[in-house]
Amino acid sequence: MLACCAANSGCSKPSQSTKAAAPKPEATAGRLLFSEPFDYPKGERLTGKNGGTGFAQAWGSGGFNSDPNAPHVVGDDSLAFKNLATSGRSCKVAVQDRIVGMERSLAHPEEFAKPGSTRYVSVVMRPEGKLGDGPLNGFFGLCLRSKGGELFLGKPGNEAMDKWVMEERGGTAQVATASPVVANQATLLVLKIEYKEGTDRLTLYVNPKPGEAEPTNGTVKDNADLGVTDTVLLYSTGAFSVDELRAGETFQSVLPTTK
Repeated sequence: MLACCAANSGCSKPSQSTKAAAPKPEATAGRLLFSEPFDYPKGERLTGKNGGTGFAQAWGSGGFNSDPNAPHVVGDDSLAFKNLATSGRSCKVAVQDRIVGMERSLAHPEEFAKPGSTRYVSVVMRPEGKLGDGPLNGFFGLCLRSKGGELFLGKPGNEAMDKWVMEERGGTAQVATASPVVANQATLLVLKIEYKEGTDRLTLYVNPKPGEAEPTNGTVKDNADLGVTDTVLLYSTGAFSVDELRAGETFQSVLPTTK
C-alpha cells in the first residue's frame, strides 16, 4: 500500500485562508487535544468543512499520489459503537479507481507530539461494501503525518489485508493485529503513542470497552519514529465510513460514554 505524504488543503466556506477556531489543548474540555465529530449537513462534501476543535484549518484534499478531487461526503448518521458517546454525523467515501485523501493540519502539533508525552487517538471505522474492492486491494484508514515520519492505521493494501494494522510509509514495517476487518461492521480503534527520544512506542487496541480501564494488552509497534505529528489524513481506495476522530492525554479522554 502506498503511504500518506503531501500537503494540499483547501476550503470553500470559510475561504481557504481562514483558520479554524482552535483552543489551546489545555483549555479543551475533557483533556481533548483535537476532535472531529463530522457535525455537518448530510450529503455535503467534506472539502472546506471547518468544525471540530484543535485544527489549524479546514479539510482539504491531500495524500501521496491522491486525486485532488476528493469525493468524501458527510454521512447520514454517527457510527454507533456500544456506549461510546457520539455526535454529529460521519464521513464516508465510496470505492474509487484511484487513491483519494482528505487532510487537516493540527493547530498545536508541538503540544500533541511533546517529547516524553503519551497521547491517545481514537477513531471509529466501518468498511462499506465488499472488502478488497478498489486499487491496491481496497485499502483505507487514518494517517498521522509529520515532516519526518508517517503512520497508517487501518485496513492495508498488502500483507495482512484482512486485519487491522499499523504500518509506515510505503506499507513497510507492518504490524498486524489478530482482529479481522469485517465488512459493514463498525470498529473502534484506539492508538496509544508514547513519544520518546528516537524510536516511539505505539500500542493499538481494537474494540476496547468505553467506560472501562485501559486494556493491559494490545498490539505493539516499537520501531517507528513519528517526529512531530502535525497532520491527520483520511486515505483510501476502498469504501469506508469514519467517525468520532479524537485525540487526548488519557485513554478515558478519547472514549466518552453515554452513561
